[in-house]
Amino acid sequence: IRSVQVLKKIVDSDFGINNKSFPLLIEETVKHKRLNYIDATIDVCKTYDIDPRDCKRLINKNIKEKIERDALIVNALKYKKKTVV
Repeated sequence: IRSVQVLKKIVDSDFGINNKSFPLLIEETVKHKRLNYIDATIDVCKTYDIDPRDCKRLINKNIKEKIERDALIVNALKYKKKTVV
């Protein structure tokens, strides 16, 4: 229930964060501050006082893939091998 309330607050808020603007903010942060996508997402969450656990719905597939790539680079995520059966 808390997450739904927080996300509703985010979408309806005065600063206009939604599932279209949030990825753009992350991309701008990556470009201007030269951060990886993981750190940029955390930075945007801190800037707009959003709990990172609550921003999952605001991140599009493209950003999720870039976050996954960054996690693989720093060995924070194990690579899943695709097996052919």
